Amino acid sequence: QKTDKVDVTLLPEELDAMENVLPAKYEEAREEEKLRSQREDFSDMVAENEKKRKRKMQEKDGKSKKKDFKF
Repeated sequence: QKTDKVDVTLLPEELDAMENVLPAKYEEAREEEKLRSQREDFSDMVAENEKKRKRKMQEKDGKSKKKDFKF
């Protein structure tokens, strides 16, 4: 049993043909939700991971430079 929640708006005129309208409205709402989730932008997540990677590389480079000894 699926637990997908879908908001459906019905007009009073549509209640006469309920057996045809309700499944159509449900499918329409599911398709809209599916399209909305497919268009999700991952550029912010990629930028965040790139920032972390660069920071770790700089920390690694910084640690190796701290080993300079003066005699």
